[in-house]
Amino acid sequence: MPCSPAAWRTWRRSRCVKAFWRPSAIAGRSAETYDVRRMTEIFDARRHWDGIYSTTQIEQTGWYEAEPTVSLELVEHCGLDLDARIADIGSGNSTLIPALLDRGYRNLVAVDISGVALDALRQRLGDMAQYVDFVRDDMTDPQELDAIEPVSLWHDRAMLHFLTGTEERDRYRAAIRALVDPAGHAILGEFADDGAEECSGLPVVRFNEAALDRALGHPFRREEVVRYTYVQPSGGLRPYVYARYRHRR
Repeated sequence: MPCSPAAWRTWRRSRCVKAFWRPSAIAGRSAETYDVRRMTEIFDARRHWDGIYSTTQIEQTGWYEAEPTVSLELVEHCGLDLDARIADIGSGNSTLIPALLDRGYRNLVAVDISGVALDALRQRLGDMAQYVDFVRDDMTDPQELDAIEPVSLWHDRAMLHFLTGTEERDRYRAAIRALVDPAGHAILGEFADDGAEECSGLPVVRFNEAALDRALGHPFRREEVVRYTYVQPSGGLRPYVYARYRHRR
């Protein structure tokens, strides 16, 4: 295993970009978890999101924000150092990642199920992509997140609400507990309880503050809530609820 910081980041990055289907991904796992039906679901989800990012300009997607104002304010409230490791879960062709780089953060992770979106983000960042690890993973059953170092902040805008099954949310909860370091932070921004019932042709779960608390559970404690109505490029209104959490040992 490489020892220098630069070598460590290079090694980690090489692991993070590997495809999901690899022998080590299923070693020691039950056949029930990795049956044909489950693999078909994963590849169907990838095809769905790759198709959206392949055929739609990022500025025309129903979640595009030219300036992710609420997320940036909540990140600032975390009081992180500029070398803190920040993971953007469900980043897509993110505007948050470039905004964080503009503010001096240099240890970022972009996680998404769509390789098309991650490739577009990497190309858009140019030389600044060296400060970002790109992880293609399915958050309904994450497998690649164990390849990255712990993070000081887990940020998720509009990803958790796609996890409509109890088991999927349980796996999400396990992933965030494993990845966020002690005294770290989490920011969730999901469709509010008075918000839309589907997005991009998929059903979603709507949240209020208490439901977000239950989604994370112990050891996270909520420190801040923001209700925000996002205006889509089409002019549609999408009520969101954001919450900032602190990991308590």
